[in-house]
Amino acid sequence: MKTSELKVIISRLGERELCDLLLELAALRQENREWLLAKLRGNAGIDETIKYYKKKIEDAFFADNKIHLNNARQAISDFKKISEKRELMLDLMVYYAECGTRLAEESGDLYESFYDSIMGIFIDVVRILEKSGDKDLMETFRPRLKWIVEHSAEGWGMQDTLDGYYEEMGKGTLRFDVDEG
Repeated sequence: MKTSELKVIISRLGERELCDLLLELAALRQENREWLLAKLRGNAGIDETIKYYKKKIEDAFFADNKIHLNNARQAISDFKKISEKRELMLDLMVYYAECGTRLAEESGDLYESFYDSIMGIFIDVVRILEKSGDKDLMETFRPRLKWIVEHSAEGWGMQDTLDGYYEEMGKGTLRFDVDEG
């Protein structure tokens, strides 16, 4: 079914039918519920929404003695559909890297793709900050990024890589192989 067909069907629904449909959709998945709540609350409820997605990220790293990087990344992706606020998205991305760094500190040596994922998120954050050119935003995240660098694993080249990006952030000297669009 095309979106245009769906619009026609929805436009024919009465207020009660539309309300019931939205509640049913919200009941299908927690993500649907959170999305709907975030849209309806607007800025007034964004703190609760951020808290929910941070919990999802933390659980992906620490909940059941398994690492679920896909779940953590999905939380960021889902949040991007809710809010276009760059600072909030960056907050979640940095939180992902913080959780990964904490886990690596607690667990010792992990696997290469784990470190690649943490480095990838960190570099994405730096890329977004660089592209924004917003010095205040960079300074907002600088202490947390510095903590990640200082506590990151020395193996797999992680600490050196992160330190290089951190040190060059804001100087206009960073070049990225791929533009995030």
